[in-house]
Amino acid sequence: MRQSNFELLRLVSMLMILGLHANFFALGKVGISEVHSLPLQDFVRTFFECLCIVGVNVFILISGWFGIKPSLKGIFSISFQVLFYTVLLILLSLALGAPIPAGFHKSILYPDRGYWFISAYLMLYILSPVLNRFVENVSAHMFRRLLICFFLAVVFWGYLSDSLRISGGYHVVSFIGLYLLARYLRLYYTAGSRLKSWHFLLLFFLCVGVSTLFYFVKWLPTTILYTTPSVILASVFLLLAFSRMRFSSRVVNWCASSAFSIYLVHCNVLALGTYVSCMLAIYARTGWLLYVVVSPLVMLLFGLCCILVDKLRLALWNPLCRIPFVERLFSIRLG
Repeated sequence: MRQSNFELLRLVSMLMILGLHANFFALGKVGISEVHSLPLQDFVRTFFECLCIVGVNVFILISGWFGIKPSLKGIFSISFQVLFYTVLLILLSLALGAPIPAGFHKSILYPDRGYWFISAYLMLYILSPVLNRFVENVSAHMFRRLLICFFLAVVFWGYLSDSLRISGGYHVVSFIGLYLLARYLRLYYTAGSRLKSWHFLLLFFLCVGVSTLFYFVKWLPTTILYTTPSVILASVFLLLAFSRMRFSSRVVNWCASSAFSIYLVHCNVLALGTYVSCMLAIYARTGWLLYVVVSPLVMLLFGLCCILVDKLRLALWNPLCRIPFVERLFSIRLG
């Protein structure tokens, strides 16, 4: 049974990724300047960038909270989704007469940006049996000590410098740490058991505020990275805030079952440029203040369209899974 609170968080995380690509990615980064001389526009844009940067981390934390149960079906499901949307976007590009970039398939099969999340998540998925076995057999004390050492290393060699070569969190190593952190929180975290959802939301916005202010401090690396301590903490607090919520909604569950399509569509190399161009055009027409209001509505509409299209994919995928040979193949578990 899907828990609507986490399903809603899954949707929120995907919309946050849309927000990232509608802000600094589309409009350009805000320059580093002194906070006291900072224009309101730059502060607001930076705040929303720090707010939305948690989206990827949160998505991985949700996987860790429930634990990945790896199977061949899961790997084929992710691959089928990538194939479905790539073919769909190729057909749409041809129908509209839009050029298809030379070698675009390499950006999908061997992604550097855009679909980087797919390759990193698939590696996490493949490694999850080992991670799950570790969680099942390690003591809480040893687990906690490992996490402390891991995230200290991430801060010093993944944030303050990139000695670990994890590119600010664009790497499976970062995903492994977040996955294990969420498993620990689900199994052993009791210190915040008396805190309510709004307490964790306040802590989340406090971390976002810290990230925003420290973005303009010149002697620190940028705070808009997945490995930034305040971003990791904000991601955890948002996860814990939603974990305290209790409600059930068929609409939320129905939408969230297709939430991943939002990422797959707009981050595809055939669509990302169009998405960015559209957001730039809206910004040019509205100005920054109205853009803050209009762009979330556009992103909601875009997300809803992706979800509706994904129901077509599910209409193809579900019968395929019921073919006897395929059903036996998909029943093979990896851990």
